[in-house]
Amino acid sequence: NLRMELYRKIAEEPEREMLAELTDRFGPPPPTVEALVEVAALKRLAESLRVQSISAKGGELTIRLRRDARIDIDRLLEMVSTRPGASFSPRGVLTFPGTPDTSFVDTSAVRTERYSYNVAGIGPGGAGPTSHTVFVDALPPAPPPPSSVGVFPGARFITVSWTRTGDTAVFRSTTTGGPYTQIAFVPVGSPGFFRDSALPDATTYFYVLQSFASDGFPGGRSPEVSGKTAVPPPSNLTVQAVPSSTRFIVSWDPVPGADGYCVKLFQLTCSFLTTTATTYDTGELGPQLVIDIRVTAVTFLPNAGGLVLESVDAGPIRVSTQVPPGSPVTVQ
Repeated sequence: NLRMELYRKIAEEPEREMLAELTDRFGPPPPTVEALVEVAALKRLAESLRVQSISAKGGELTIRLRRDARIDIDRLLEMVSTRPGASFSPRGVLTFPGTPDTSFVDTSAVRTERYSYNVAGIGPGGAGPTSHTVFVDALPPAPPPPSSVGVFPGARFITVSWTRTGDTAVFRSTTTGGPYTQIAFVPVGSPGFFRDSALPDATTYFYVLQSFASDGFPGGRSPEVSGKTAVPPPSNLTVQAVPSSTRFIVSWDPVPGADGYCVKLFQLTCSFLTTTATTYDTGELGPQLVIDIRVTAVTFLPNAGGLVLESVDAGPIRVSTQVPPGSPVTVQ
């Protein structure tokens, strides 16, 4: 009864589980029992795929398929084309030559499927005993490309954001379509953005993102996105005090590509244009003040409802109205 029960289990249960049970109950099984379990597993697999027969002779492995074999033809043809000496006949006979090598790369394997492998010596008299079975478990599929990729340009930086699907590599190019250079690797669990800093003014960059599975297997790449850094800051910034007042005249050189300029007296950022000219009268600022004057060149962001992109600051130039009445103000 025990023997019949074991034969039934060998014929029905998965190979790995059966070998584990035999080892647990009786100790490590001898090679003949391992071979029996492996042959039973091979028969079950062959039956599920509707394989008619499997044979080894004269250094070749031959698999005959039934007319209704459950085979992915595209993958079968890919496997045959990538293995030297392999062939597949119109009559459904798949043949693999033996190899004198001691290693093998399965180029047709799919990472989402589980595989088992055996090795047997083949000579003029056919195949010898097979080795023990090694298993390769299925791995998660390659992650999809990062989605919702956006770029947010700034003054000498560009921020790239995305919806993550795994570890993410950021690639950059100065020309559309590449070639791209990897500039960052953002591991899963980190925020889904990267700030590309220390960039030159008024320069366009092109970005592509790629996801990676937890084992480093590459996934898809995102569509290309691009962003342009802010224009350069104004040069030759000067401030002249107006006599007998607390007014100042601020001037600078024009900046190519700028839509206008922002003169900052009391604020550090600018959300709108101050002037499109290259001079600015501060008006009376009042007594007893020390002010750092800064000027930025700005451009309108497309489709952003009038928001502007600022350059880095020109300045600051410090002015002071902390003087006795009737005395001239100073510019530092």
